[in-house]
Amino acid sequence: MAWFKSPSSLLAWVSTRPLESLLYALGDGHCGIWALFEQMSMPGCVDESLDWFHLKENLYKVETIAEQLKVISSLLWEGRVSSARSQLEKIDHVSAQRFSAYLERHTGRIPNYRYYWKGCPLALVPLNRWSNKSMLVCSSQAHSGIQRVCRKC
Repeated sequence: MAWFKSPSSLLAWVSTRPLESLLYALGDGHCGIWALFEQMSMPGCVDESLDWFHLKENLYKVETIAEQLKVISSLLWEGRVSSARSQLEKIDHVSAQRFSAYLERHTGRIPNYRYYWKGCPLALVPLNRWSNKSMLVCSSQAHSGIQRVCRKC
């Protein structure tokens, strides 16, 4: 069992679990989550993805009209980060600049969510038995027929 305030407990717990050679690691975007994934000794490939819920939560902090948010949301749903950032450049507000920087930081973690729709969920809820942060590592077995290049293979 691992707790939010005890990353060493999380690392110790993960090291006791049997893991697949390809794992999908989902995070809420907090830099601490990605740092924990880096420290975990996982065999094979780890594919990090930003969960859809937190991506959308941050998108809706952009101060603009609903139509623009819908366009950007559709682009992000398909993993088209560059196109989404181009749309953000048209918005003259600091919130759009902040979200564009957020997208730049997480570009490699934003998949084409449409492809994942029928597999392991990419929207997370707090997993109290792990921590009070949103985090889930799921097996590649849930993604039959889906292949994606992993950053850490």
